[in-house]
Amino acid sequence: MIAQLRFLTVIGIISLAGACSTQHALNTPVGPGPLGQTQSTANGFLTVYSLMKTYPIDEETWYRVHTDYGVYDANGQRVMSVRNAASYHDPIPKTVELPAGNYTIQGWGDGYALYKVPVVIQAGRVTTVNLEANTHQLFQGAKASDMVRAYDGIIVGWEAK
Repeated sequence: MIAQLRFLTVIGIISLAGACSTQHALNTPVGPGPLGQTQSTANGFLTVYSLMKTYPIDEETWYRVHTDYGVYDANGQRVMSVRNAASYHDPIPKTVELPAGNYTIQGWGDGYALYKVPVVIQAGRVTTVNLEANTHQLFQGAKASDMVRAYDGIIVGWEAK
């Protein structure tokens, strides 16, 4: 009986560890939406709606922020690490400025899955990446053929054109 209990405990731990370390690499690049604002600058902008984590301030007060993520160039070298909030208590993801080009972002999404998403940054435009299941309103009215979806159907962003 004890041997069976130990075996089931080990199987449970292995299953939990596997679930927590899921990684999803997307192939289709995410780019700016067709109707986004344009600014006159050589750089573009990136906003990532990553996993929201909840932190306590005291026994009755909590705050939620988006988790951090990394930005990598075409050679896999880290370009920047993004602390994904303007302040410690800011629930809105930070928008960062990047030179126009192709990058990959790596960050946590819903279900504690690690995502690797190719992104295209265009001059003066904002590329939005969504790794949260509950932020579908970012893409209301979009045609399904214009969207990049994750393995579970979550809309990750506009397909780069």
